[in-house]
Amino acid sequence: MKNLTIGLRVLIGSGIVLVLSVGLILPLAMAKLSELSNQAEQRELENLFVNLTEAIAAQGAQARALSAAIARNPDIQRAFAEGNRDRLIELTRPIFDYMHEHQGVQQFQFHQPPATSFLRVHMLEKYGDDLSAIRKTIVEANRTQSPISGLEKGVAGLGVRGVEPVPYEGRHIGVVEFGLSFGQAFFEHFKRRTGVDAALQITEDGGGFRTFAGTIQGSTLFSAEQLARILAGEILIQHRDYQGIPVAVYGRVVNDFSGQPVGVLELIGDRSATVATYHRALASILGTGVALLIVGLVIAWFIAQGIARSIRRTVESLDAIAQGDGDLTRRLDDQGRNELGDLARAFNAFADKIHALVSQISRATFELQGASEQLSTTSGETYRQVKVEQSETDQVATAINQMTATVEEVARHAAEASRVVQETSRAATHGDRLAQQTVEAIEAVAHEIEQAGQVVARLAADSREIGAVLDVIRGVAEQTNLLALNAAIEAARAGEQGRGFAVVAAEVRTLASRTQDSIQDIRHKIERVQSGSSEVVSVIETSQTHARGGVEQARQASESFQSISRFILGVHDMNTHIASAAEEQSAVAEEINRNIHVISRSVDETAAEADHLAQASRRLAQLAGEIQQAIGSFRI
Repeated sequence: MKNLTIGLRVLIGSGIVLVLSVGLILPLAMAKLSELSNQAEQRELENLFVNLTEAIAAQGAQARALSAAIARNPDIQRAFAEGNRDRLIELTRPIFDYMHEHQGVQQFQFHQPPATSFLRVHMLEKYGDDLSAIRKTIVEANRTQSPISGLEKGVAGLGVRGVEPVPYEGRHIGVVEFGLSFGQAFFEHFKRRTGVDAALQITEDGGGFRTFAGTIQGSTLFSAEQLARILAGEILIQHRDYQGIPVAVYGRVVNDFSGQPVGVLELIGDRSATVATYHRALASILGTGVALLIVGLVIAWFIAQGIARSIRRTVESLDAIAQGDGDLTRRLDDQGRNELGDLARAFNAFADKIHALVSQISRATFELQGASEQLSTTSGETYRQVKVEQSETDQVATAINQMTATVEEVARHAAEASRVVQETSRAATHGDRLAQQTVEAIEAVAHEIEQAGQVVARLAADSREIGAVLDVIRGVAEQTNLLALNAAIEAARAGEQGRGFAVVAAEVRTLASRTQDSIQDIRHKIERVQSGSSEVVSVIETSQTHARGGVEQARQASESFQSISRFILGVHDMNTHIASAAEEQSAVAEEINRNIHVISRSVDETAAEADHLAQASRRLAQLAGEIQQAIGSFRI
């Protein structure tokens, strides 16, 4: 599109607009034409439906008029009231024969309340049957004593009925009914009169539909589903071909005398004329649309050519300014009062502004060139000073890094010392706890030694008591020995009689001697026990003295450990302060280091910007010269 001329663009745009307009208008016009055609067709079919139903109603009115004439005949009233069937036949049979031949009367009958057939003039042999279940018109007319007419199904099928109450001497005695012809002849007469085929589809007792009468070839042009919809109250129109011609099939429900549906009336209207008219109108609309499109394109072409000529003149003027000697004093003709005149005035205003701008730039370029050279010199000096600051900043950053490393080392040593102090504090606390346990153990040993001394003392006392007992036993043994000796002497004196006693005395003496020996042995052992007890008591006393000394020394050691723990806690606090101070100093040093790095980066950036500024200043001076040279090509 961007390579197309404006004239061609206008022509193409106008053509697209015209095509779209015609493309939108034609379908709308065709749709409206089709809608109007369908509406006219529907009105025509509805008028035909009304015409047919009015014909049915006219037959009902005729049947009711005939019934009314018969019901008011006095002779007929009297014969009906008296139940005189023969007299009633005599009066009515000639009437039926005439009406059947000339007016199409099919049924002529009398009914007693509620709906008992009294006389069928058209079928004399059949009477007396109860019609209450199938003849609602008779039941209703007898009940209300009012005339009724309309369609109704009876014994003979669907027909047009006219029922009239029959009074006699102020009382109701029954009804008289006329049934006119309603069947194939009715629909053939309707076709001859209107030229439209029609048929009545009625429902069957077992379901479905059947054709009651009609002039349509075939049973029906509607489906069973469509017939059911129409019977439910829907009006249906469909377009199709029938016997080679386009037709409109109209379907609508037909009601009986009470307003209940009895079937579907089907009308077929010829659409040949309507279709031909529609096609002629469509061809006319299409021809008009094409003609309008061609005329519109021609008009758009002339308009595009006029616009293109004006724009070409403007372009030629612009080329003269652009390709000439740069004469900014040249102007376009702006006398027109249209868009092109506005374009010329806008160009002249633009040229005036450019003229003033070029003049101003020309004056400012000289000043810019001098200022650029001075700025270039200043930028070079600034760059050199920034490089010196950059070197000094790098030295400060190096010193700060070294200080930061030293502070971090101090912090690590302080943390290590704090850790060692904590371990020493834990060891001193453990030693204090062991010293306390030693004191408690030594005190327990001293207590046990003291108890052992008491036991040994009791043992020595008991051994002394045993010695006294042994002395008594020894005395007894010596006495026993003496007694045994005396007994032996006496036994010897006694001779043979004292021999047994002498043996006993010898045994007693032997036992006394052994007792003395045992007592002597026990005494020696007791003396050794007493001697050992004395030594044990001496040793226990010495151990008690040593234990008390050990307890005192253990208490002193515990106090020393406690002093060490307090000292270590003080050292730990000092190390903690040192570590905290070192960490704070490290953080401060790190912050200083970061600031120095920021300053260093800023100095680097400043140096780079100063270098760029110097280069830009030189380039600016160069551009100022080029601008001055370019402006020199304009004539202002």
